[in-house]
Amino acid sequence: MTKTKINTGAAVENHRQKDQGNVSPKWIEAIQRQVKIGDTVNVKTNKCCSVDEGMSGKSGVWRKGTVIGIFRNFVHVRLQSGVCESVLWADITNSNTEDDDEEE
Repeated sequence: MTKTKINTGAAVENHRQKDQGNVSPKWIEAIQRQVKIGDTVNVKTNKCCSVDEGMSGKSGVWRKGTVIGIFRNFVHVRLQSGVCESVLWADITNSNTEDDDEEE
């Protein structure tokens, strides 16, 4: 008789994150330590749009903003136009990886 190990809870969630290529919690923690008030970050702003057959579904414009507040789950950013946005940490880490891809 063999024992079968069944992953449940956090172990399953961590496995799913690795499979999906998501940002790891350690990476988010590293970004949280690096970002300071006054830093410039890239934010993808979205406008209301409909996805038609001809569209790829990607919408939004990359804008630069200045960090004006740092919180546990998000960063408060003021864009150059004066608009304030709340941006999740995961979105900031994703914007860093997408910027790296665009430079290549």
